Amino acid sequence: MNKEAYYDEHIAPKLLALAKECEYNGLSLFAMCEWEPGKSGSTRSIQAGSSFALRMADAAANAQGNVDSFMLSIERHAMKHGHQSLYLHMRGIPETPSAGSAEG
Repeated sequence: MNKEAYYDEHIAPKLLALAKECEYNGLSLFAMCEWEPGKSGSTRSIQAGSSFALRMADAAANAQGNVDSFMLSIERHAMKHGHQSLYLHMRGIPETPSAGSAEG
């Protein structure tokens, strides 16, 4: 059995069960398993109000190594929710979100 098939058959179902249990109990979960470089699976149950650190890890996994995609995701989050980042400030992103953009 190759690594991807092993993940699909043995790991992913367990992660899904954990994600459901976490969701039921109001916990956030992010898990990523890589069976070879650039080939991975992930399981997420991210609750409203979860930390920016967890959301950054999720954004990094979604970007799959594409730094531009990752940074754009961070910038979008900062525009919507605000930030305290010197880097984002230098990019011209306001520290305080504009009115009406903070929901979600």
